[in-house]
Amino acid sequence: KQNSRAPLTRNQFQNKPFCIKNVGPYLPKSKDEYVCDVPDRKGYHIIMAEWQINDTANSFYNLIDVNFDVSK
Repeated sequence: KQNSRAPLTRNQFQNKPFCIKNVGPYLPKSKDEYVCDVPDRKGYHIIMAEWQINDTANSFYNLIDVNFDVSK
């Protein structure tokens, strides 16, 4: 079990993304939504999202904590 107080490292994440959305170059709206099928998991996990800025080497990252229902 992961120590929730320890810093995250890249090798704690899967190498292969479970969802990729290529929307091309455009200016984002104030709120964009994308639907992805989340893999079957149980318990506590962290999902990392990356938004690559078109034609640059820059990206934004966002992490969310999720707790999948273990009773199912």
